[in-house]
Amino acid sequence: MWGETFRRLFYKPLAYTNRRLDYQFAYQQGPGEDWQDISLIIYWGNKPIAIWPLSFSIKDGRRMLTSQGLPVWPPVFVENCPSTSRKRIVKDCQNVANAISVDSQLNSWESGESFDESLGMSDWHIESMARDASCQLRHEMYLDLRQTMMNIKGIFEKVLICSSYQAHECRLSMCLTQ
Repeated sequence: MWGETFRRLFYKPLAYTNRRLDYQFAYQQGPGEDWQDISLIIYWGNKPIAIWPLSFSIKDGRRMLTSQGLPVWPPVFVENCPSTSRKRIVKDCQNVANAISVDSQLNSWESGESFDESLGMSDWHIESMARDASCQLRHEMYLDLRQTMMNIKGIFEKVLICSSYQAHECRLSMCLTQ
């Protein structure tokens, strides 16, 4: 059912695929560690509307709520999911994460999110900030490697000329010329 719901998503992040989740889960399971995959297919009106990768572990005596060893990711939704439903589900998911955290005596849990082909802050981020979460920003760049090196360099030059991130220019130039 996870795969069927994944195919109906508006945006299909690699990190949410069955193979990626299975890999991360297998990678995290080590000797003396207890990992439980508690990922959810979320239903709304008796229809699968979102998937949410989630795991609970005890590693070196430390309890953690994660998405297969990584910060807890938000649920991703099927195409045409109403905004009001998304907001309610996000709130409920954060309530579930908080309840697991309290029941498991965790001091806190860390969440993260990545690019999702939308502008502005996500419902997940807005709800987190409403709950007094602390925030750290990290910028990622995505690149179509099917293009020629000349085209890739041209794209970076345009982006870097228009930005004030001159410190990144050296690192990017070095990576592209090697």
